[in-house]
Amino acid sequence: RELILPFTKHITTGLPFLSVKLAMTLDGRIADRKRHSKWITGAPARAEVQRMRKRADAVMVGAGTVCADDPSLLCRLPDSGDLMRVVVDSTGCTPEGARVYTDGATERTIVATTPRGAARKGKAWARRGARVWTFVADGGGRVPLRKLLRKLGKEGYLHVLCEGGGTLTGGLNDAGLVDEFALFYAPALLGDALAVSGVAGRGSLLSRMKKGKFVSVRHLGEDVLICLRP
Repeated sequence: RELILPFTKHITTGLPFLSVKLAMTLDGRIADRKRHSKWITGAPARAEVQRMRKRADAVMVGAGTVCADDPSLLCRLPDSGDLMRVVVDSTGCTPEGARVYTDGATERTIVATTPRGAARKGKAWARRGARVWTFVADGGGRVPLRKLLRKLGKEGYLHVLCEGGGTLTGGLNDAGLVDEFALFYAPALLGDALAVSGVAGRGSLLSRMKKGKFVSVRHLGEDVLICLRP
């Protein structure tokens, strides 16, 4: 049943199954106030993320994650297939020299942007070999996330793994698009109100807060992985 969840979601809705992975401190921070995030969790947790990437068809991040961390987003495990990388960059702020545009696997990079972002960087991304998808911006000037996921579904990507950051995760959560949260917690707190939150959306009042269901809880070295489904 678990193995066919992405297929079932796609057949019934046209959307991919969306997993969100976050590596956080116990107070829900994914980076300190200087946007340093390497490393909050340990090697066993990072190895599990590689296994999650291997099971996914595409991995998605926001522009802030690319600017702050310059990740490759590739799966380093053998026989991992052609994992697609999706960068959500509404304003065209990700640098042309980022690894997702220069690491020799740019044909596996999709940039989802708006006309504003495309005007600023679209030609440069395309020259690097990336696929540029331009969407009419939503009311906040951002890429409409449901339309992006629907297009990914039409392209045959049944399981998308979002790896942050907080703004993208918050937007997906606000829109009710998340099927599963994989929450990696380190045994530490930053205790800083200016540190980066893992989920930075509109949120809700406590009276309207929706509870999910814990699917699993397990230790990975010093860290804990909690699987939650809304």
